[in-house]
Amino acid sequence: MITHSLRGKLTKAQAAYRQVIELYRKMGDARGTARTMALLSRALVDSGELKQARPLAEEALHTARSQHERTAEAMSLYVLGILEHMAGTSPNSVKHFSDAIAIRRELGDLVGEAGWRRMLGMHLLRQGRIDEAEQQVLTSQALLRERGAFGVNATTGLGLTTDSPFLLRSLAEIYLARGDLVKAGEYGEHALTGLTEDDDIAKGTHRATLGKIRAAQGRADETEQLFQEGLRILNGYEYRIDVALALMKYGEALLLLGEPARASELLTKARDQFAAMGATNFAQEINEKLEAARVSSR
Repeated sequence: MITHSLRGKLTKAQAAYRQVIELYRKMGDARGTARTMALLSRALVDSGELKQARPLAEEALHTARSQHERTAEAMSLYVLGILEHMAGTSPNSVKHFSDAIAIRRELGDLVGEAGWRRMLGMHLLRQGRIDEAEQQVLTSQALLRERGAFGVNATTGLGLTTDSPFLLRSLAEIYLARGDLVKAGEYGEHALTGLTEDDDIAKGTHRATLGKIRAAQGRADETEQLFQEGLRILNGYEYRIDVALALMKYGEALLLLGEPARASELLTKARDQFAAMGATNFAQEINEKLEAARVSSR
């Protein structure tokens, strides 16, 4: 994809996608138009331009269905699932993700299905549905093993791999939610060390996940180092969603470490960024955390 080849330079990627869409339209290629519109909508989500992404994803979905273009239909549904996730409309998010996953399975794309099941699991986790979230991630793990893309680490005996650090990060977050800090730490560490040189953005997001785990473990110095490094990496790119999420996790980590004043500063910054994007669910969630921080600081 253009976004990947430009290594996270979303402004350039979006411009390129728009040029491709124009070319497809001039050629009368509706299927190509739908595919590229779906990809552009995803790039817009990554850059935090949610209001622009929605109509594009909806148009891509309509065009894809009219042309029986299943790949574009799946991608459009996936993007709409993310948008509903950010807006806090969970039933719609689950439906869109589930429909997208079903198409991936129909097309025989087990690796793609695995990735999107993991995303559905993360949505369910944010809703507090931990068992369902874990089931989705474990299903993703099984699919990757079926494709030979995932294996048991011979040294530790854990389901750890160097080629799926994103799944490991999801498992780390599930164990953190369960309060199993030992497993959360193990999976969080391996998720970070398993990244490749090409995983630029993930080097920041995975540090944020491990940073929050370290805070839960009471390891303040490591928490600070991980978040400082992670944000420095993320601020070098245009993924506004990931920056805001890292700031939110940093604030949550500081609450765990008993620093409500600093936590409030970071949470406020994250809330304002989410609100500017139109991610109302996340902005409201942070407002609740800010109230908790105010109570703690009294």
